Amino acid sequence: MKFIKEISFRLFVVFVMLGLVLVANDMSKQFILNSKEIFIQDFILGKSVEGYNFIRDIFLPLVVYLASIAGFFYLLIEDFKMLKTFSKSNKLARFVWTLWIIILICLLMIPIFFGFHLLMSGFALAVITTAVFLVIIAILYRLR
Repeated sequence: MKFIKEISFRLFVVFVMLGLVLVANDMSKQFILNSKEIFIQDFILGKSVEGYNFIRDIFLPLVVYLASIAGFFYLLIEDFKMLKTFSKSNKLARFVWTLWIIILICLLMIPIFFGFHLLMSGFALAVITTAVFLVIIAILYRLR
């Protein structure tokens, strides 16, 4: 019975984390599809663009992606602890648990991919541009 509880708990967490990824992807879909229309200056200067709410369309989905990644990491840490408890004599259980860990790592790549896709569709470009601008200003200030 304990084995069934462990498996059901792990599957429940996986389904919740995948659900969070789908919700965050849906929340950021409008921004990702229309990010070509938004200029970097709008991000840097903090201008509001008609039809976009940067907190709702960018920041909140990133937080949800991070929560999903954290849930997968929690499962991975717990599963690595369980893998260490298996003895060398139980090779089948060790193999199945290793396979499960590999599947979890592959599932972890889903929120990482979508999160980076959101970051690279404009927001990160604006942050990188701002950082480069500030570094250039700092260098010029020191040369003065």
